[in-house]
Amino acid sequence: MIVKGSINYSPCGRKRKVKRVKKTRVASGQTTGNSSAMQERLAKIQAEKEKYPSLESTEYTPQPDTQYKNEVSKRYTVAIAYNKGGYQVIGKDNIKDIGK
Repeated sequence: MIVKGSINYSPCGRKRKVKRVKKTRVASGQTTGNSSAMQERLAKIQAEKEKYPSLESTEYTPQPDTQYKNEVSKRYTVAIAYNKGGYQVIGKDNIKDIGK
């Protein structure tokens, strides 16, 4: 099995056949012609756009200031609750009792 290599080879190592695709070119200024099926599809797409319009953009409003949360959280610490795996919030004055 080849782990690294070209996409010209299959996973078992055999060389793959080259599949060539001919592309038709349209001269500039010419159209390919809209068939009735193409026009029906375009009409269906337009109907979908009217039925489900895009969300209108609104003016940006910044988030409210939450700096006070940082000041409050400085008074507490988080520690493991008595070796049980859960966590508890402990005040700064009780830090000496963690794990007892």
